[in-house]
Formats: sequence, structure tokens, C-alpha cells
Amino acid sequence: YQPIPLPTSIAFEPINLCNAKCFCCPYTTLSEDKTYHGKAMSQEQIGTLLHDYGSLIKKYQVKDYTCAVSPWRYSDPLVQPNLEYIMELCNHYKIKIGLCTNGVSFTKKQCEILNKYIHLTGNIHMSVIGHTEEELWEFMKIKKSKTLESLKFVKDNYPEISKRIRIGIKHNAVINEKSYMQGCAMGGGRILRQMEVLVGGQTVLCCDDAEGKTNYGNVFEIGIEKAWQNLQKEHDIIYDIKY
Repeated sequence: YQPIPLPTSIAFEPINLCNAKCFCCPYTTLSEDKTYHGKAMSQEQIGTLLHDYGSLIKKYQVKDYTCAVSPWRYSDPLVQPNLEYIMELCNHYKIKIGLCTNGVSFTKKQCEILNKYIHLTGNIHMSVIGHTEEELWEFMKIKKSKTLESLKFVKDNYPEISKRIRIGIKHNAVINEKSYMQGCAMGGGRILRQMEVLVGGQTVLCCDDAEGKTNYGNVFEIGIEKAWQNLQKEHDIIYDIKY
């Protein structure tokens, strides 16, 4: 194992906001806390984060489009008011963008932005929990009719976006006490190469930390490189442990 000098991907929460309440997502509980719900990074903070990342990519001479950002952790990136600004900066630094959505917010405005920067995106992953109208409402608080309407709108008007959408359908029946949360098994080493940043800039160990129980420094105060160095002390331990 050789540590890398910068994260190859960064997942950050530009805003604590989602248009769904999936039963298995921490946002559903956290959103009930008024100090959490709706808290957002300013455009200046988003710029600081992405300019910092872009400068590291150049410093270490990483090939174009090798690094990526996911502008969401527990939110839906399509409800992010600074989505276009994020994509503009990623386009400037040749950073790819990972998107996962519930599909409700495929509006004309959002689709125009996605279409403009389609070269930055790979597959657009969409999660659906349940099969029927009743199940989607029970498990996600989303109307199935609205989801289908949004998908038809994309298919009819933005075929390039539609081609990239990959829908994973899950059901509550398969998520039980025995199978729920088996652990990521480091997801092909993702924990060793991805940085997770909360809305306030705090760096946490992995995507499972929703409440900031771990803290490896604030990227707005010490920068991405220093926070990454702090994380690598844990990476050494993680790599040596057999799960």
C-alpha cells in the first residue's frame, strides 16, 4: 500500500437539503433538526474547495478527468442551487462529476445545466425503493407518478441525459436485520482514496459518518492537502486490519 498525495475523489455536502425522505438515509432523521436542515456552503466556500482541489491536481500533475467530485452526501444534487457553478469550476479544472438522484428534480433548468456539461458526467445513478405508488411513498416519501413524469420529460427532451440514467430498484423486504448494513468492505479501496466533507467543511472518515463524529480538520481552515494527510494516519491502520 502506497498512500496517494491527494484524494482522487471528494464527496461534499453543498447543502443539507433533499426532496425525499428515504427510510434508510440519515437525512430523514437529521432533517428534523432545525440546526441541520437547509444549512449550506456559500458560493465562496464552494469556490475555495474546488479551487483548492484543482490546484492540487495541477501540483501533482494528475491526468485530466482522473479526479472526481460528488456534490452530495445525503442530499440530492439536483436541488443544489450552485449546481451550475460547481460544474463550471469542474469543467475548468477537468474534474469529473458523480451524480446520484431520486429523479424528481429533472426540471428544464437542471437538465439544461446537465446537458451543457454532459462530458463531465458518467452514469447518473437513480435509486428507487419500492415498486408501487404506496411503497415509494412509504419508503421514500416520493410520488411514483411524479418520478415517471420526470423521467419521461428527460427522455423526450434530453436524450443524452436519459441514456446515462441507471435506475436501481430496491425493496424494503430485502433490507432486514440480517442484511442491512453489511459494511462497505472498503468498496474497492474507496475509503483510501475518497475524502468526505460536511457542509461546514469538516473532513470525516467515510460516508457512514453523517453527524461528524470523526474530525480530520476543516478544509476551509487547513486545506484539502493537510486534511488528507490527517486522514492517511487512519488509512494506514485500516489497510492493516483484516475485516
